[in-house]
Amino acid sequence: MRVLHIGSVCGHGGTETVLATLIREQRALGIDAEAYYFVDRGGAEIYDGVCRIRLAGEHSLTSILLREDFDLLHIVSGAVPNAQTCLKRALYRGPVVVSCHGTFRGRMGSRFVTAVSNYTARSIQSQCPEPVTVVG
Repeated sequence: MRVLHIGSVCGHGGTETVLATLIREQRALGIDAEAYYFVDRGGAEIYDGVCRIRLAGEHSLTSILLREDFDLLHIVSGAVPNAQTCLKRALYRGPVVVSCHGTFRGRMGSRFVTAVSNYTARSIQSQCPEPVTVVG
């Protein structure tokens, strides 16, 4: 299985740490997982020794999706607006999971929405027709 995790800003915060930890665990299970960020704020070293990371300044998400096959895209909700444009341009039709780490900017047609806490899940549930699943 091949998974691309898409985030908004790659800095030194909790979201980056959570994604790096998730990817490390997925790779330990044999899942080919990697990360993509739209903005680089110097946090890429969090992924050193964990996985491949690509940044928008060097790689276009649209181009990646046109050239490569992924079984699943996991998009952190802050990246939804930019990711939505890229997925449309690339005519991506595969499964998408959106997870909320705070600000919720839409589920982007995903069939599955996750949140990192019960509080976050409750705060976004009214925006999702399906139950929000808490992971963490």
